[in-house]
Amino acid sequence: MDRLKALSKKSFLSKSILDRSVTASNITELEACPLSRTFRSEENFKKSNRDETILFPSQYPPEYIPVGITSYAEFIRTINFVMKYDLHTNVAVNKCFVFSMFTGISSSLIAMLHKYERHLEVDCEFLEHEQDPAIQLKNFIMGLKSPFTFAVTSYKFLPIFLLLAYIAFLVDRWRNFMVVCHTIQGRLHDLGAIIGSIPGKNVSDEEKTQLYKLYRLMNTLHIILYKDLLREEFKHGTLFLTLVDLNLLTQNEAEAYVARGSKLRDSLASNLMTEISELIKISNKRQENSINSQLLESKSIVAHQKVCDLRGLMSKFVDLSIRDNPNEYILAMRVVVELLKVMIMFGYPILMFAESSADYNCFQPLAIFGTLFILLSLTMPFILFERLASPFDAADDIRLEHLCASTELTLFQCLRSQYCDDLNIKITSNATGSNFSNDYDSSDESSCAFLPSVKDDQGRSSHAASIKKSNRKSRPPASRLEKFLKSVNGTAGLVKIQEGK
Repeated sequence: MDRLKALSKKSFLSKSILDRSVTASNITELEACPLSRTFRSEENFKKSNRDETILFPSQYPPEYIPVGITSYAEFIRTINFVMKYDLHTNVAVNKCFVFSMFTGISSSLIAMLHKYERHLEVDCEFLEHEQDPAIQLKNFIMGLKSPFTFAVTSYKFLPIFLLLAYIAFLVDRWRNFMVVCHTIQGRLHDLGAIIGSIPGKNVSDEEKTQLYKLYRLMNTLHIILYKDLLREEFKHGTLFLTLVDLNLLTQNEAEAYVARGSKLRDSLASNLMTEISELIKISNKRQENSINSQLLESKSIVAHQKVCDLRGLMSKFVDLSIRDNPNEYILAMRVVVELLKVMIMFGYPILMFAESSADYNCFQPLAIFGTLFILLSLTMPFILFERLASPFDAADDIRLEHLCASTELTLFQCLRSQYCDDLNIKITSNATGSNFSNDYDSSDESSCAFLPSVKDDQGRSSHAASIKKSNRKSRPPASRLEKFLKSVNGTAGLVKIQEGK
């Protein structure tokens, strides 16, 4: 109750979509979203596509663009960008560098012991240097070379195998996220095609009102599914405010929906089936035909089945985020990888030395960079794990607002597909007062195939390609099509489009 009171006190319509000015220099984050740029109203939804004042849903970029690195310069720029802006990666690389410096210090100490032994052998032949503690320490350390080599070689396969298996699992789950998103989008498109065909021809105003309600409901359902993964204005605290501001919900609907809590998605699926049934009742009452009633009944069954499939797919999408390997597997993988890192840090300073080395420098770059690269190869998979856990976090991942915008445009066209009968119209020119089709040469029947069928003044039905022959000079088909389209848009003369009787 407290949430409902707080919600009702707020002014949802704080800013109208029409009042927003989008410029190249001053653009807000809200206006940058294709969902927020779309103007929605029942009056606009009821307009025909031929209406010059109609506003279609906003255009949108692709929801996902694969990145391809084609040059070394681009690769270096990518690495530099990641190191500069990805804090987690930067911290991991710095840790690996610090550990490799400790390995370099150990290598320098071993090199100093080797140089000390060389000094005793060359300059202090009279001394019993075999009993020197430093030489004994050096011999003990170098005696560990073979055991370390065997241990690292035998042990490294287990952590590498566990890492590769987990990467394969996360990549497969990442693909499943995209597949499920596109399958959900396909189910909504199917529903739009089925619902748009229910009214049949000559859609009544009452049916258009119901179609607009279904249009808002399906888009709301799609957005609510991704509410935690969309931009900040669609998060929990401002979700209903944004939906009302975008004219996808009314204030009364928002107040009713906010009380449904975590089961809002499932309840909206139930509402969707109810509104589909209401549209079928309205259409059935208007048509009053037994054949149409049977057809509407079959469409009702298919549409309700699609809604049930859609609800199941939405649940699958939510469940994908919690489907992971057992905690025991992840813990064991982490332990064996950390043990391999320890073995690398302590073993690499020993493995890099050979008994026949002619000279030993105190600075050991091979030990430093060799250890750094190996530690990075064992650390980067864990950074990759976090990036692959959700394909919707980063800016270069799947952009769900673009996916929702694509669905909205499809629903806008599908639900309005029966608003005008494009196959049964009569086109007349107000400028000439004669049938528009007389301006075309009828000698080439194929060139006029794009014209609709019409009825002449005597009521005889004919096709525009069968227009009576004239002696005018034939023009290319492309120019005739261009003139026809320009005339329909009103640029070559005022055109009046009337429905054929």
